[in-house]
Amino acid sequence: MRIVLDMEEPAQRRQGEIYIDRKSFLVKPHEYLSFACDLVDAAVHASQLETEVEFLKQIHELMSLADAQAVSERITRSVCRAVAEYAFRQAAQMGGRVYGGPKWTVSPVYEGMLKEEMDAAAERHPDVIYQ
Repeated sequence: MRIVLDMEEPAQRRQGEIYIDRKSFLVKPHEYLSFACDLVDAAVHASQLETEVEFLKQIHELMSLADAQAVSERITRSVCRAVAEYAFRQAAQMGGRVYGGPKWTVSPVYEGMLKEEMDAAAERHPDVIYQ
C-alpha cells in the first residue's frame, strides 16, 4: 500500500497506490492511514482464504473418492502438505494444538510423507503446539 500526496493520478495507476491531495490528507491523516491498513488487512485475509479453499478442495476431492485403491493412488506430497498446513492454520485460529503421531491405519509410505509435511508446517507455525 502506498499513499501518494500532491500528485495527479497517472493514466496508468500502479496497483496498491492511493493518490490524495496533501491538504485533504493533513486534515484527517488518521482516517486515510486507517483505511489503508484496512485495505491491506482485507488483501491478506483474501489471500489466506484463497489458500485455504485450495487446501479444502484437495481434501474434499480425496474424501469423495469411494474406492480405497483410487485414494491410495491419489495421495501425493501436495495433498499431505495441504492437510498439514490446514491443520496448523486451524489450530492457530482456534488456539489448539496439532498431534502428529503414527497411525496404524495409514500406509508407511504416506505416513512418512505426511510426517515430513507436518514437521515442515510446524516450523512455519512456531506459535502452534505440535506433539
